[in-house]
Amino acid sequence: MNFVEWCKEFYYKHPATALGLLFGVLLGLSFAAFGFWRTFVVALCVAAGVYIGVKVDAGEGPDFQAIKDRWHNRRRK
Repeated sequence: MNFVEWCKEFYYKHPATALGLLFGVLLGLSFAAFGFWRTFVVALCVAAGVYIGVKVDAGEGPDFQAIKDRWHNRRRK
């Protein structure tokens, strides 16, 4: 069994563990490469984007068309 097959098998048997491991590795590499605060700011931006995306998908988010129309009408005055 090669490494790629082992990784696939591990992912299918333990998906949450595999994703947690991947997230931890990426977070650790980000801390090492960019520092804590820059990584923290990027993580906050990602979290805000995910939150807004979930709300929009659920139909609870902002009405982007209304915002766009209001912005265009403001610029025409």
